[in-house]
Amino acid sequence: MIKERIRSSILYKPLSYIRADFNEFPMRFAAFFFRKLPIKKGKIVIENANLREPKILTDALIQNDSGYDIVWIVSQNYKYPKEVRVVRPKSLQYVYELSTAGIWIDNSRKEYWVKKRKGQLYIQTWHSPVCIKKVENDAINGLSPSYIRAAKRDSRNINYFVAESKWREKNIYDAFWYKGPIIRGEFKDFLLDVNINREKILKDLAIQNIDHIILYVPTFRRFENMDCYNIDYEMLLASLSQKYGGNWCVIVRLHPSIANKDSFMMYSQKIINGTAYQPLSDLINIADFIITDYSGCLFHGYRAQKPVFIYASDIDTYLNSERGSYFNFDQLPSPVARTNSELLTNILNFDKKKYEEERKTFINNIGYFESDAAQQIVEIIYKYVGY
Repeated sequence: MIKERIRSSILYKPLSYIRADFNEFPMRFAAFFFRKLPIKKGKIVIENANLREPKILTDALIQNDSGYDIVWIVSQNYKYPKEVRVVRPKSLQYVYELSTAGIWIDNSRKEYWVKKRKGQLYIQTWHSPVCIKKVENDAINGLSPSYIRAAKRDSRNINYFVAESKWREKNIYDAFWYKGPIIRGEFKDFLLDVNINREKILKDLAIQNIDHIILYVPTFRRFENMDCYNIDYEMLLASLSQKYGGNWCVIVRLHPSIANKDSFMMYSQKIINGTAYQPLSDLINIADFIITDYSGCLFHGYRAQKPVFIYASDIDTYLNSERGSYFNFDQLPSPVARTNSELLTNILNFDKKKYEEERKTFINNIGYFESDAAQQIVEIIYKYVGY
């Protein structure tokens, strides 16, 4: 309530501009000098929060073998390909790489201080082919003035915007303040992989003597309420083991925005912390069931042909106070639970045949593009660099 009153204050907008400009000053100052240096057309800076596209695009670029200087801007600890250089975000090195790179590839917004130079190529991949939560201009009442200002500038800078589905293409033109070219193609990583190395993934997560896996992937709440992540794991695991047999575990993968606020979690040998594990597609592929709320993981699970269940104890409050939804939850293939008992009932009474029919219909309506987005980006880069 207090935060909402502050946001509605007549002073909030100008004060947010001043605060954003003050925080960005060191970056602006460094970038002013670095932008005097020559642009290196073969340098590709790939920046995003979830490491999805860097791996896919880097693999495609390496196969092309054109001698690119590939820089990842990431904050997580991760096993990086030897062909890339890793730079931490908001560092002086980060400002230098961004200022002198020929190509930017990003899956989220760049800050307002980032100024694109003439001759630089900017490809925006965004971070999901579909989403539940309304975004950008569709959720403008929940966005800060500084974010809106940065988002509009960012869209003016973009040369190509990737849409992995017909749904997202329309959403980009409707909500992202963008009118430029669209790359129509999917990154293909969330398709079902029957050859996935399950044993290696379990070993990397230190999981032993487990037959079946539930993947829990909730998203964040704007006001960082933790009460909604209250699944009764012990009851769930015991019931699943009794009905389906075997040993079960839950892999919990929290949103990056709350990853450092997970003190409410009690991890164990059967409740596994998978938040730092990359890539998410591995976890989806080895999961028997997926539980989520308003996360884009819902649609990744559909694409990977996995049973997905929605647990949203705060659904009424969320839809009224957060961003709103693009979809009526009752029309999704996934059953919705507001309580632990409802969630357990939905899983134990799961109708696989009915779910699969509804899942296929939903996927067809979203209209995923069949072409390969990564290869299209490689071709655009190849022409730009002129190798």
